[in-house]
Amino acid sequence: MSMQLLNFLNGNNKGAFHSYLQNFTPKNTPILCWYPSAGTDFRSLLYLNSAYSKLHPASQAESAFPDLFIFTDYFPYSSSDFLDTKLIFEDEHTKIVVESIERLPNLHTTLDNGIVDFQEVEPHLNVVVFLKLKVTSHQLGEYSVPVIYTFVENESFCSTVLLEQNAIISHIIRIRYGGGCGGGGKCQGNWIYNVLPSLQSSIIITDNFNDLAPVVLDNKKPANQIRGDEMAIKRYANLAYQGNKMNFTTIRTLESHLWSHHGDVSWNVIQYL
Repeated sequence: MSMQLLNFLNGNNKGAFHSYLQNFTPKNTPILCWYPSAGTDFRSLLYLNSAYSKLHPASQAESAFPDLFIFTDYFPYSSSDFLDTKLIFEDEHTKIVVESIERLPNLHTTLDNGIVDFQEVEPHLNVVVFLKLKVTSHQLGEYSVPVIYTFVENESFCSTVLLEQNAIISHIIRIRYGGGCGGGGKCQGNWIYNVLPSLQSSIIITDNFNDLAPVVLDNKKPANQIRGDEMAIKRYANLAYQGNKMNFTTIRTLESHLWSHHGDVSWNVIQYL
């Protein structure tokens, strides 16, 4: 049901994103990748494509790659200059620039002080933009990638948008998630395990594979001992663990310094039991 989600995000707009959606049908829907707490990290555009896979094959064949990336982060920074210029990223090997940008209808998600660190944020909260980004890489060549960036709390977005719109999210990225003064706030992103079956996800890419386990709320705990991930499932009932069993097969690992800097990054294929 990816088209349900994407039509919802587009609303009544008739711009570039509407034109992009005309390339798909209910039987031929775009493969979606969701990167919560993405910040300004666009390395997924390099690592999740067929050119990279050919250069650095996984241990088993990768048959599908994202057509469209959805990034979320609520950006509680008054000094942020993100998207103020066309240049997204540049080093000696790679350059990423904005080819075009379209404002989509605002969302109506909320912030929870048990989940995020700062509730007083700039007016960009709930702003949604559709970006066409051009990647120029010495190794991978030049190509364009469509991206939706939503300035929201990840947990609220998953509960009230992704799950409510019956989204299918093929790839989920959980890298440098929370635990500090950023978009992830008090959460570590462990609650994502709970929603993998509902989102029908095929691959999770993470820098903390050992934390992939169900998050279950212990209602006997005092309120001041409830961690961010537990608070997320207390606040949003559809993020709760449904008892599903899963196996994970790691098909690729990147050393920490190549992406996360918080731990080695692994691609993990999900098998539902």
